[in-house]
Amino acid sequence: MTTLLADGTRLAAPEKWLARYVLALLALVQAGLGFGALFLPADPHADMAGMPGMAGMTHPAQPSFAGVSWNLALGAGLLVVALYPRLAGLWLPVYCGLTVVLGVASVSDLVRGLPVTGRIATHVLSVVGVALLLVVYRRRKPRAGREPRPAAALRRR
Repeated sequence: MTTLLADGTRLAAPEKWLARYVLALLALVQAGLGFGALFLPADPHADMAGMPGMAGMTHPAQPSFAGVSWNLALGAGLLVVALYPRLAGLWLPVYCGLTVVLGVASVSDLVRGLPVTGRIATHVLSVVGVALLLVVYRRRKPRAGREPRPAAALRRR
C-alpha cells in the first residue's frame, strides 16, 4: 500500500529546500522585528530627529503601528512562500515593489543627512528577501499538466 501511495513522489533536492529554509528564517526575523516593536517598551528619551516639525519630540509610548504592521505582513508573506513555493510568483512583484519604496525612502533620508543606519540595516533584510524569493521562484516545480512550452511555439501565435 505504501509503495502505491509513494510511487510518484520523491523528495526535492536539498538545494531547493535550502533556499526555502533560509526564506522561512528571514520571515521569522522580519516578523520578529514587528513583534519586538509591538511588545518591547519604547525608549522615552528617543528623539525623532530628522522628521519635519518633530525636532525635540520623543517617541510616543504607543509603538509605530505602521512599522509593526509592515514587518508582520512582510514576515507572514515570506513564510507563506517558504511553505508554498508555487505562490512565489504572486508575492514577488508585491515584495519587489515594497522593497523599491523602502530603497527610495532610504536614499532620500541618506541624501538629507538623517541618521537612519538602524532602519537601513533592517531594509537590507528586504533586499535579501527579494533575492531569496527569486531563487525560490526559479526553482519551483511547474504544476502538473502544465508543461512549459518552447519559445518557438509561443512566437507562432
